Amino acid sequence: MEKIKALIDSIGFNNFVLLASGALGAFSYAIKKEMKLWQRLSVIIMGGACSLFVAPLIVYYLNLPNTTQIAGGVGYLTGLFCIEVMETFFRIFDEVQKNPKFILDYITKRFKR
Repeated sequence: MEKIKALIDSIGFNNFVLLASGALGAFSYAIKKEMKLWQRLSVIIMGGACSLFVAPLIVYYLNLPNTTQIAGGVGYLTGLFCIEVMETFFRIFDEVQKNPKFILDYITKRFKR
């Protein structure tokens, strides 16, 4: 318990709330989807990291009160949004593994006239 308290004190309570809420938002999405274990872990880590870095910008930009509750809510939603981006990345990565020429084919179809 002392180690957890020292960790929270070292990164700041609001930052801890952002990290935890983003990770929980990503976790709540990851358990509903059928993914590989490494994808789930990546999604949870990415949700927490995105929340930690992006949520304060959203709070500042929208002139929201800088409270722990607001930070937690915005962090949760930011974590959910970021995992949508990660899921798109995984789909592209899986498609590239199946068909390595996927990107070139897409580009040539897009710019073909």
